[in-house]
Amino acid sequence: MDENIKLRGFEVIISDKEKLVAIHPYRDSDNTKVESKTKSVLIIVCGVSEIDLNDLESAKETAIKYITKFCKN
Repeated sequence: MDENIKLRGFEVIISDKEKLVAIHPYRDSDNTKVESKTKSVLIIVCGVSEIDLNDLESAKETAIKYITKFCKN
């Protein structure tokens, strides 16, 4: 994220010891993009109250299906 964002106080901030990972519901960090040299992936599924938990679970399973189908390791 190159530009500054003024947060409103309800955002979920995800970071590791070194850097920002994501600001939900805005976007993921450029630091976490998946590239051809990526060795492992952590899938974080976040939703809001208007999204059914079954839909989130389905989205997670779809992501896992495509990641395992198209990534060699």
